[in-house]
Amino acid sequence: MGRRRALSCCGTDGLFPRPTHLLYRNIAYPLTATPLTVGTQLPAEGRGIRIVADTGGIDPQHCAVRLQGEKVVLTDLSSNGTFLNDRRVEGSVVVNIGDAIRMGTIAETIVSIACLDPNEA
Repeated sequence: MGRRRALSCCGTDGLFPRPTHLLYRNIAYPLTATPLTVGTQLPAEGRGIRIVADTGGIDPQHCAVRLQGEKVVLTDLSSNGTFLNDRRVEGSVVVNIGDAIRMGTIAETIVSIACLDPNEA
């Protein structure tokens, strides 16, 4: 069985899909070149995921995720730390499908996913 392609998300070779969405509490948020900011407050301008859990350690603008060329990049904006697959992010890192972004003292988690082309479903 061959590899499945994700909708409009493949690298130049077309075989290795990149994440297309972030999944938080069963809602999928699309990834674009405009940063998707994650934190306890939505940004005044732009797009965001508001963390509504009663948890410590999450900043108003905790981290941002955006499409940068063919890659999805996570940038830590916090004073408390952002973790990708349980490793602390220093600056910015590339996000792959299935990666878990964790923040806060009770470990609020967001997962990167890819949507399939409707013809492959």
